[in-house]
Amino acid sequence: MAYKALADLTTERQEYDFTEAINKLDTKISPLTVLTNQIGKRGVTKGQQHYWYQEELDNRWDTVNGEQATSTTILTVDNYARFHKWDVCFVPETTWMGICNDSTGPNNSTVEFVLLAAGSGAITDGENVQILGPAIEEGSPGVDAYQGTVTARYNYTTTLQRTWSVTREVQKNAIHGGDELERLTNKKMREQARDIELHLWHNERYLSTGVTGTKNLSLNGGLIYYLTGNGDGAANTTSASTLTEATWQAFLAEEFTYVDTCYVFMSELISRCVDNWSRGKLRLAPESKVYGMNITEYVMAGKRALLVDARRVLENGADAALTDFGGYAVALDLDDIKLLWYPDQTPKLTTHVETAKQALNRREDANQCQFTLEVGNAKNHAVLSGVTTIG
Repeated sequence: MAYKALADLTTERQEYDFTEAINKLDTKISPLTVLTNQIGKRGVTKGQQHYWYQEELDNRWDTVNGEQATSTTILTVDNYARFHKWDVCFVPETTWMGICNDSTGPNNSTVEFVLLAAGSGAITDGENVQILGPAIEEGSPGVDAYQGTVTARYNYTTTLQRTWSVTREVQKNAIHGGDELERLTNKKMREQARDIELHLWHNERYLSTGVTGTKNLSLNGGLIYYLTGNGDGAANTTSASTLTEATWQAFLAEEFTYVDTCYVFMSELISRCVDNWSRGKLRLAPESKVYGMNITEYVMAGKRALLVDARRVLENGADAALTDFGGYAVALDLDDIKLLWYPDQTPKLTTHVETAKQALNRREDANQCQFTLEVGNAKNHAVLSGVTTIG
């Protein structure tokens, strides 16, 4: 009699060996959400539409149009409105200096001065003039008041929801992989964490009807929308197909125009580029800056660039020929960014959302949240894009 092999047994009689824990692929899914919540820029918004206001310091430079004599008292400039009576102004190339007397000259393009010091030569077309600030003379009536400009920005809230259910039979029967309701709850909560992150990055601001065609759907504008799109669009931008260290440093230099510390969210390709040529300039970030995440610091003189692996957020789609966000790095001043939750609408699990009749045969749970994003001023941030090759 031949021995009966395992293959001879029917599948009903075989007992299979399962690893009960289900392996999960979910690391690095929400770095921005984690950091904005931890750094203290978590707040509350009380309406579907959230407003904030931005302003910046006066621009202290302008450009001269046309050649001017060494002792001129009139300059034709690109932006006459930057000049105010009593402003002391200086042309570095020739050391010409004057104090502004009137900034509403002919055709609203010229500025009149009292000459303080003649230049070493003629002021040529395209030279820069620096506005040092107002100075008054003895017994002066003082500088005329001017208020500057405050710009209003706004965003809408987004409401996200995930729902899952199991039948009575699934709840009562033993199955491999453990409790099925517990598995679904765990997975859906993690999926919603990723939903929040992707909406914070990639959404376009929207308020109109949605699937039903009759009810309002509101969506928050994401970071990319405010940094380089219609939300603000004033972020510092760098584009390069091959990323060299010189280009990388120029990108960071743009970010450091207004800030000393930034978090740089990097795609997988950008991470490999930085690893390729900057190993001697990388070190572990201070414990006070990482909030439980693996963050590396890129060392620059007097500045701090904290590198965040965002490969699950800044990534390409399935088509290898496309460069969706796989060639992106985004440098953020997180003190300028706020994640705002609608009252009592942080991610929260609600159990038994089914009707009483449905509850006889199944259980349904849901997780819902409502939030928006505030990007104070896009000029505090920088975007690197278009990278396809390691330099």
